[in-house]
Amino acid sequence: MNRKGKLVGKPDGTSKECVFIEKVLENNYTALMSAKYSGWYVGFTKKGRPRKGPKTRENQQDVHFMKRYPKGQAELQKPFKYTTLPRDTAQGRCAPRNSRRLDFRRQTASSNHGDPALLTVLEDAAINLP
Repeated sequence: MNRKGKLVGKPDGTSKECVFIEKVLENNYTALMSAKYSGWYVGFTKKGRPRKGPKTRENQQDVHFMKRYPKGQAELQKPFKYTTLPRDTAQGRCAPRNSRRLDFRRQTASSNHGDPALLTVLEDAAINLP
């Protein structure tokens, strides 16, 4: 990347203009930042044309890249595994939460002059809540 921010090819790539820092972003994309000009990133437009360094930012889609492995190495990666919870564990976690809601509804109903009709309506509402 030259001083104007244009991507250029050089036969000898030992200068600091030819070195880029790889940053792994929060969204698991990779961005290449210039080592000489901090804040300037390698980016390409939708048409494939390179963008100038000063016009790029870390959060732009034009500078987000994904790594791809060569054909033989992709199989060496571990497959994604789903983790599941046993059914009784998930129900065990939800039961105390719902019972607390029901207790809260009873307390609010008893504070409203102990109206039994209101108590049943609130209990039905507590059962239907997630």
